[in-house]
Amino acid sequence: MKGHTMKPTLPLLAALLLTPLAAMQAASTPAPGTFVSILDFGAAMNKSDNTEAIQQAINTGRTAVVPPGDFAVNGTVVIASNQRLHLSHGAWLKRLADRTDNTAPVIRLAGNCASLTGEGPACGVSTENASGGRTGDEIINNGVVNVGPAAARRYTNVNFWTVDSITIAGSAKAWNDYQKPPHPDDVDRNELLTLVNSAALSAGRGSCYNGRVSNCLFRQGGVAIKLNAICNGNLFSNNFFYKITHSCFFAEHVTENLFQGCFVHFSAGVTVIRLRKVGYNHFYGVMCEPGPNGPKKRPSRYCDISEDCSQNVLIGHGNTGHAYINKSESSLIITHGRLVEGVAKPRASAPAATTGAPQEREK
Repeated sequence: MKGHTMKPTLPLLAALLLTPLAAMQAASTPAPGTFVSILDFGAAMNKSDNTEAIQQAINTGRTAVVPPGDFAVNGTVVIASNQRLHLSHGAWLKRLADRTDNTAPVIRLAGNCASLTGEGPACGVSTENASGGRTGDEIINNGVVNVGPAAARRYTNVNFWTVDSITIAGSAKAWNDYQKPPHPDDVDRNELLTLVNSAALSAGRGSCYNGRVSNCLFRQGGVAIKLNAICNGNLFSNNFFYKITHSCFFAEHVTENLFQGCFVHFSAGVTVIRLRKVGYNHFYGVMCEPGPNGPKKRPSRYCDISEDCSQNVLIGHGNTGHAYINKSESSLIITHGRLVEGVAKPRASAPAATTGAPQEREK
């Protein structure tokens, strides 16, 4: 109507006064009742097993919060689609060997948008019972934290999941046993984070897809992060690896994953990046100083890439002191100032005085 002036309502005035950042923060502020404590469902630090209480809190559909303290978990807590579990600073979910011999995952993310978050390395999930090394359909029970289905099903994907700002710790006993003679050979056991697809491996169906693992500490493990077949399109960023015996990243038959910004330390004998039958995976800023040879003179390596891999890119500082292995015809490695493309195809080399001792390549 001509000459009519609309009087802004109070909510409209408030919105106009907010800066873009403030408006974004206001929109993301949780509504009252969004969070629920596991204590409200009977969880307690002196309780022998808190699995059921934690599961009940998660199943409310609100964000289940673990307060500071140590909480025993004998079973496997499942985070299904759109469910969330958050660990406060100082909160720990622990599997204790004197209470159970269970080696299945402590936590399983089994649905779309499942979320496991925390407030830094002073909170996390740990186990005293080593878990890992199993193959075939049994891989769904590998890892301290597992992303994938509770049972093999066809045509079921696990998408847009999150693991952020926690510590995932494996069996300290398994790690210590590896350091002492006679040094066990199964250093790949004791997996920390395991990604599996949504069906029997033989079926080749399903995917663990579009997930994110960030700001996490992985310690006292054989394999820190294991990607099994068809776990594609995931992001791993700003993670730290400590006391790892076999591999920090171990990927088999996967594509299009991005790994960026990590550091490896105090992990003598580890292979930082181990790739088997993978393609189009990118590693940027993977920095490492794992230490010298491990037990039984097991060498520390920046990478070990099999000949059935293709079009992978590795850029970082592989300060391992041992030859890296690249049998792939088309994978690119840039480390120690050297650029190598495929098998025995050196493209450029900086002077040793500015890049450190040059490394020989193995075929």
